[in-house]
Amino acid sequence: MSINKHVIDDLPTGKAFNNPSHDSQSVFRQILKSMAEPGSILTINAQLVPPHPLSIATAAICLSLFDFETNLWIETSLKTHEVIKYLKFHTGLKIADKPKKASFCILGTSIPSLDEFCAGTADYPENSSTLIIQTDEISTRAQLQFEGPGIKTNRYVSVGSINKGFWSDREELQSLFPRGLDLVFTQNNKMISVPRTTKIDVL
Repeated sequence: MSINKHVIDDLPTGKAFNNPSHDSQSVFRQILKSMAEPGSILTINAQLVPPHPLSIATAAICLSLFDFETNLWIETSLKTHEVIKYLKFHTGLKIADKPKKASFCILGTSIPSLDEFCAGTADYPENSSTLIIQTDEISTRAQLQFEGPGIKTNRYVSVGSINKGFWSDREELQSLFPRGLDLVFTQNNKMISVPRTTKIDVL
């Protein structure tokens, strides 16, 4: 029996979780731990082969959190046909045409103004966007100082080539609390979370 070429062409490249139920639950627990301990560097050990330029950590987060109700916006530098096909095939998500319409956004280090993303409303602050930002560095180099809930004293980390204007915009956005944006930075298989409650000082 021959296999329709169009069916083959519609299959994504790369590899998803070996054991979707077990692996997605494991990554989900890591995401919760990361959000509860802002600035902590966590390593995701999922055996994934996502399509370029999606990182292992970004792909693992997507496969763990996204489903057919998810509206995702992808920044242009990461929005390849193979990335979209991979994420749609494995999660059933929908692609949003504007950041404001998305519950999750995947970005590189060229980040639009934070005004373009959904920060929730006064009545429903939880209906906001979570930004997953792929960067070129996640390390304990003292670029940023983290303070706030989940941090006993301070944490010092670097998330690479994020310009200072981004952090200034985020500081202004914090005045709207409980509205706001939650951030997850990824590099290769590493992640750092920055909930809206975390105060960031650029050193």
